[in-house]
Amino acid sequence: MKKLLVLLLVAILVPIVVAQKPVEVVPPARTVSLTTGETVSIGITIRNNQPFTDTFSFSVFPSFSSGISVTVEKTVITVEGNSEKTVEVYFSTPIDTPEGFLQFFISAKSLSAGVEDSASVILQTIKKVPMYISDASINNYVFKPEEKLIIETSVTNLHPKTAYTYELKTLIEKDKEIIQTFAENVTVQPRETVKVVNEYVFGKFANPGSYSITIYLKDEYGKVVSTKTFTINVLPVYKLPTGYSEKSTSIGFLSLTTTVVIKNEGNVGSPPFYISEELPLIARGMFAASVPPSNESMIGGSVVYSWYVPYLAPGESVVIQYHVSFVGLWIAMIVISAITYFSYRYTFKAAIVKSYHGVLKKDKEVLISLEMRNKTISEMKDVTVVDKVPAVVQVVEKFDTLPPSIKKAKGGTILTWSLGTLKPREERIVTYRIKPVVDVVGSLRLPAASMNYLGKKEIESAFSKSVIISPK
Repeated sequence: MKKLLVLLLVAILVPIVVAQKPVEVVPPARTVSLTTGETVSIGITIRNNQPFTDTFSFSVFPSFSSGISVTVEKTVITVEGNSEKTVEVYFSTPIDTPEGFLQFFISAKSLSAGVEDSASVILQTIKKVPMYISDASINNYVFKPEEKLIIETSVTNLHPKTAYTYELKTLIEKDKEIIQTFAENVTVQPRETVKVVNEYVFGKFANPGSYSITIYLKDEYGKVVSTKTFTINVLPVYKLPTGYSEKSTSIGFLSLTTTVVIKNEGNVGSPPFYISEELPLIARGMFAASVPPSNESMIGGSVVYSWYVPYLAPGESVVIQYHVSFVGLWIAMIVISAITYFSYRYTFKAAIVKSYHGVLKKDKEVLISLEMRNKTISEMKDVTVVDKVPAVVQVVEKFDTLPPSIKKAKGGTILTWSLGTLKPREERIVTYRIKPVVDVVGSLRLPAASMNYLGKKEIESAFSKSVIISPK
């Protein structure tokens, strides 16, 4: 009878033992809710059903999906035989994550026995609020007295259909004392962003040190739904007496060099201060310093360079040396002079212009015009104009202006005009006619005409451009 009972008990227990997994991954729930903009953690149980201690690798897949990031407390965990341990898994999501369901797979694998198990968790994202501070920025983190702080805050409405009005409040505090408050109601249309800009100028005697900037966004019930914070610093500034400064300037052909020496003649260290030098605005592009200035500003027609000196021990000196280079100025003057010279030469130079009127066709006359211009400021004497006519055309010996001397030459006809003297700014025109003696195929190029004259000291020449006559 006892043997029968033992056999019955074994028959019941053996299937249970056989069905049991060596390792089990057990989440606390199948579905986990997560509010956007927040982090939630869940404890995952790793159950080691083996009779010996084992070490498991622990992982979650995917580690990032749709803006949701996953962080595990441990990636390797050791569990004694027939016992269990819990590992925390953290899910974090930004505030603008869309609502929905995402599935994550959690796995544990033995590093020695090779056994493993996995389970899945469904993460449901639920929007916290439709409005939030999507961005905030400041123009600087370190300020001097009388400088301006600019705070730009962007408020975004994620809702697809409804506009909301929330209160945006900004506090500037020093040592928990409120220095300045900005508050306004901000209305944002669906799926839009509104930027709010606040400005604050630190007083001349603003206390140096650390300041905090806190930006709050409150819903219609006065509940804070989004915040942004910044920490800035206001520098201490101390102006040393003018008697502490020595200044020397040396001027050379290529540069001006100025040396400023500030020495602490006292018996205590100096607080931070600025050394400022004012120069004409024209010197800005020619300025160079041994120590780069901390700040550059424009005042009227001047540029002011400032150097920040954080500390001077008793008897210690600081030397600031800067140069104003004239090299660029000299180069500019040379370039301007060259441009002026060549512009003068081009503008006040004798010129001859050759042009034509007519159609290139056999037995049809084409009128050729030569225009001589004295653009110089002196007389042109013994002016002679020479033009050559190709052999494929002949000169019509009928002239509307001063007739030239005509000379037959190899390859064509040479026409010469003697114009005598041309006064400054005087112009003279001569014309002649040509006609083809054969049918010309294509275009005809007439060579450039020349003008020779006696200038102030020697014979000078000017040439026209060649002329191409196209058939029609």
